[in-house]
Amino acid sequence: MFREEHSYYVKELRHYKDLSLDDYRQMISLRIDGLVVKNQRCINPIDEFDRDAYFCNVWNVRDDYLAATLRVRTRPGEVVGDDGYIYNYPIFDRCVVADKTISMFPGTAPIHLYCGDWTTEIYGATCGSFTLYDEPAKILERLGYARKIGMNIDENGYPGHVFVIEFSGDRDECNRLMAKYEDPIPF
Repeated sequence: MFREEHSYYVKELRHYKDLSLDDYRQMISLRIDGLVVKNQRCINPIDEFDRDAYFCNVWNVRDDYLAATLRVRTRPGEVVGDDGYIYNYPIFDRCVVADKTISMFPGTAPIHLYCGDWTTEIYGATCGSFTLYDEPAKILERLGYARKIGMNIDENGYPGHVFVIEFSGDRDECNRLMAKYEDPIPF
């Protein structure tokens, strides 16, 4: 487990196998509230990728609630850019932020969910891919470290903007590192 403390917030990255049942229940509740209720998206908040994933969660320890959650899928899917390049990067998804002092990305709030330094320790690289709806995509387009590689339609029919983050700057090296990664829990 990785952990940082920020005032009365605690940011943690844990694998699914290390979550308590109550932690997972709170994450699913936050996903339903943020993705289904507030964003009015017809999605399943639980899918087959959860048990192979890490979760970056930010807890408000003063008021005792989960303030933000982000899933980091350890089994990357092939994401094909408009340029035809295949990105086998960790996929960051199922992000919900319920507190304005937290953001998904560095440079936009005091606390951010993107955990590139931690994923470097796990995978050996800071690269990652994101699919975002219109509003968060506008924010990411303004940041210098993210690059839009295309558009897609998700399994529920919603259009998404596909971005990659490559702090190392070498997409081939990111793909090589991810090809060597072995999931701690093979299914």
